[in-house]
Amino acid sequence: MVDNKLSLNISRCTGCGACIGKCPFSALAMSYNNGEFKNIKKVVFNADKCNGCGACINFCRFGALFIK
Repeated sequence: MVDNKLSLNISRCTGCGACIGKCPFSALAMSYNNGEFKNIKKVVFNADKCNGCGACINFCRFGALFIK
């Protein structure tokens, strides 16, 4: 079990979706109406599903995902 957890910088997320299929725990999903980002695609992440493996990080070209 990894103690680190993924963090998502939503302002850097472009909604490209490259990271979503890379998470082996299905912790990432696409949102099409995320509060202030109405009608814009953004990634949302479920911290309870994330084990901190970092499999998704290398697929984000915009630096929106990182382990803290």
